[in-house]
Amino acid sequence: MFYIFIPKMKINKKIIIFTNDYPTGDSEKTFIKFELSNLSKHFKEIEIIPQNNLGKVKKFNKNISINYGLSEQFTKKNIILYILFHTLFSLKFYIEILANLFRKNFFLKLKMIIIEITKSEIALNWVLKNKKHKEENIIFYSFWSDYLLLTFEKLKKNSNIKTISRVLGSDLNGYIENDDYVPYIKNKFYSLDKLIVLANFQKKKLLKARLIDEKKIIISPLGIYKYQNKIKKLNTNEIRFLCCNNFIKIKNTIKMIKFVTTFSKHTKKRIRFYIIGKGEEHNRIKSELELSKKLFEYKLIKKVKNLPKFMIINKINFFMNFSSQEGMSFSVMEALSCGIPVICSNIDANKNLVNKKRGYLINLRNFNKSILSQSRIIENEFKNSIIYMSKRKNAMNFVNKNLINKKCYKLFFMNMKNI
Repeated sequence: MFYIFIPKMKINKKIIIFTNDYPTGDSEKTFIKFELSNLSKHFKEIEIIPQNNLGKVKKFNKNISINYGLSEQFTKKNIILYILFHTLFSLKFYIEILANLFRKNFFLKLKMIIIEITKSEIALNWVLKNKKHKEENIIFYSFWSDYLLLTFEKLKKNSNIKTISRVLGSDLNGYIENDDYVPYIKNKFYSLDKLIVLANFQKKKLLKARLIDEKKIIISPLGIYKYQNKIKKLNTNEIRFLCCNNFIKIKNTIKMIKFVTTFSKHTKKRIRFYIIGKGEEHNRIKSELELSKKLFEYKLIKKVKNLPKFMIINKINFFMNFSSQEGMSFSVMEALSCGIPVICSNIDANKNLVNKKRGYLINLRNFNKSILSQSRIIENEFKNSIIYMSKRKNAMNFVNKNLINKKCYKLFFMNMKNI
């Protein structure tokens, strides 16, 4: 066990943190709330700059301010003007187009190429106009490795600011299904002072592609709160499955329905399936569930306030995540923390959290064979209460040892104070 000294006096530095919509929206609330509350205790000043303003919020602590100025710049009119007078005159823009010409998903990539460099120019001019880069003892922190890293790259050429960013998921893995393309990825990382990654598999990917100096990479996961779920006697006549994700293609909710359908055909147990989420695939998901309603009971839920509490109250037996692209799933970590074994796709992000001791891995490339074999293993192990209970204990112990936010923040803070 190690201890890191955290000073009582505030560090004389200001952190400007760029978010997607926090605190005006909920998309980052789970990830950033704990970290921000502690940064405000240890640094002199925090300024939050959301890129999207979904509604003004109440004030934070005295040393935390919210600046909505950047979000006000992303109007359709402004974006068109910047495309015409900035983007079309950028050499970097044409280099990126040529690198992707005649490749799959070109027109979708072209849209991303245009939007990212245009937004980076809008952000650059906004920062320069407001003289944010001229403040002393300042750290620019992008919570996502998006277009802002192109802005940081240009800012560093004419100022002494320190820049850091996080890699979370799609910003390194790609935004398109079965395509790992990230716009301007060869330009984004190298000028940063520090890049925070969630796990070693992300570090390996960055180094393999030679995107950043190894010395600049920090492995520091976003931790979760510790949950208590007393392990009681099982109801072996019923099995309850749960998935919670956005209803988009890369999350593979349809594949999870197929898994539960396959499982239901080979068991005499009563099956309940809870599906939490919303998104573009909602109608298709609902139709698929209707086709299987004779095989299992299901409940489709748009949103829950507290996922761990929901899992505990509803006595969930297995949590599922079949995503084909992932950073480090909070919902998987929360399920494990509640002692719930996880059935998940065998991508690197999931294998970083789940193994045979605390869950089950599904091979997406050989999906039908994999779900059939894993269904049989899961049912047999569920019948054997010793094996199943062992998985539950292993799941809780793993998270409590490695992924509780207090421990994760100590490592993050140690690096922040030395920037």
